[in-house]
Amino acid sequence: MYFPFPQFPPSSNQFNLVIDVEQQRSYGIYVLYEVNRNMNGKRIVIVHCGAGGKLPSSVERRLVRVVKKAFEAGVGDGHNDRFANIARVLEDSPLTNTGYGSNICSDGTVRCDSSVVQCTPRGMKMGSVVCNSSRYPMEDALSVMNESLRVSKEGIVSPMVKVGDLVPDPQLVSKLQQNVYERAGDTIGVLLFEEVDKEWIITTGSSSGGNIMRDWRRIGSAGIPGSGCWTETMDFDEGGTNVVSIMVSGQGEELIKRDFARYISKNMLKYINNEGMFVSDALVMSLNDMGRETRQLQWGVAGLAVIDGRPIGFFRGNSRSFVVGGSNSRVRLVQNSGYGEILL
Repeated sequence: MYFPFPQFPPSSNQFNLVIDVEQQRSYGIYVLYEVNRNMNGKRIVIVHCGAGGKLPSSVERRLVRVVKKAFEAGVGDGHNDRFANIARVLEDSPLTNTGYGSNICSDGTVRCDSSVVQCTPRGMKMGSVVCNSSRYPMEDALSVMNESLRVSKEGIVSPMVKVGDLVPDPQLVSKLQQNVYERAGDTIGVLLFEEVDKEWIITTGSSSGGNIMRDWRRIGSAGIPGSGCWTETMDFDEGGTNVVSIMVSGQGEELIKRDFARYISKNMLKYINNEGMFVSDALVMSLNDMGRETRQLQWGVAGLAVIDGRPIGFFRGNSRSFVVGGSNSRVRLVQNSGYGEILL
């Protein structure tokens, strides 16, 4: 069902929306969808399809279907398999700028950047692949992450970042790829949080085909952990852990220069833990701390905060479109301006 802003669906007490009247250029699409009714514990998926220009209504509807399909794909024998399956749906869509249908570089090839950050109470690991002509760049980054902790018999540590094709695919150029105006945005992001028997794991990834006609040697923010995605944790006095996990879409060089995702997640936790701010307010304050020039850039931020054991999805953007989906027990579609929270 479609509920145009500002009308809300019936029984929407779980949806807590805060509107910033100064950011009327931005909107987000939230699709709340239950991934697995039989899971013994919590599972939350949040995805975005990139910050970009104004989308035709027909493209909006097609993107919503892609997001729903991605949630339904979140099945598999393990956490990493479920994460990869969700990412595959987004990377297979010609509407997104990564994997199949990515922007062409100046030499006529497709080169994607991707990174993954995974966090548990026992620690963090990450992996990334840049300048990669693979159909599923997020899955490649996941593979690098899994191998990064291995040490050979000779004592050689496995790389955390790789350059070039892991699984080359020459058939990545789509017909729709020629029409950049029907592209949702420059990047996709996938976040998967699972908790069973109080043991939690959160994996966040970013994947992008980069700017149209870019230098094929250029590395974008999606391939650099801390710029395109990041997860930050902070213990509190009562013995628990608060978590903020973020995915970012926008102008890559500016995101890299500011270490955007890491900076925002660290600052959000500082405001939440030390000053007791709401998640959405902490996000706005963290963005303001970056300075006035940040407001002149086009970007979108989406993520998940787990505060005192309560998961809260959030987003904010200043581009003309930002498509975001989050999983829950109901299907909802809300178009709005500014920024918001979802109590999941």
